Amino acid sequence: MWIAPSRDSPDALGIATDLERGLQHLADTYECEWAGVLRDPERRAQFRQYARGQSTEPRKPSARTWVKLAQVAEVPRDGGIAARYGETEIAIFNFASRGEWFASHNLCPHKRQMVLARGILGDASGMPKVACPLHKNTFDLRSGACLTGDLDAIATFPVKIEGDDVLVELPPAEDLCATPPRPAVQDPAA
Repeated sequence: MWIAPSRDSPDALGIATDLERGLQHLADTYECEWAGVLRDPERRAQFRQYARGQSTEPRKPSARTWVKLAQVAEVPRDGGIAARYGETEIAIFNFASRGEWFASHNLCPHKRQMVLARGILGDASGMPKVACPLHKNTFDLRSGACLTGDLDAIATFPVKIEGDDVLVELPPAEDLCATPPRPAVQDPAA
C-alpha cells in the first residue's frame, strides 16, 4: 500500500537521499578508461592502427617492394579478392573489361570495414572506380580519391603481372598497420 509523503518532508521515503548517495559514489570512484590507455604504452599500442601517426614529425616514406599476393586465376574477371598482408588486407582487382589491374587497402573509410574487395567495379568518365558494397561510396582506383563525398581517400598500390603471379608494390607490412595508408599516386599512362 502506497503512502503519500507528508508535506513536512519532500523526501519522506528517502529516495532522493539514496540517489544522491549513489551518484556521489559514482562520481568519487569514476575512472576514465581512455586516460588509462593513454598512460599505459602496452595498452596504447593495441590502438595504434587507428591513430594517424604516433609522431608529430613527418614520416619518411618507407621503401616499397613488389610482393606476390595472389595468382592471376584466383582473382575473378571484373572483380576482386582480399589478400592478407601482415595485419591488414589488400584488395586486388582484375578489371578485365579494361585490361587493367588495381590494388588498394581493403578498408572502406566510411564504416572502417574490410569490404572493398567485394565492391562493384565501374567507370566514371573514363576513370576506373570501385563502389563499396555496403553503402556504395565510390573510390578512384588510380588515386584512391572518394568520388561520392568527403570521405578520406583509400590507399592505392601499383600492380604488375609476372607469369601467373599478381605482384603489388607495398611498403613494409608493419608500416601499413602502424599508420593508415596514404594513397599512392599512379601514373595513368603506366
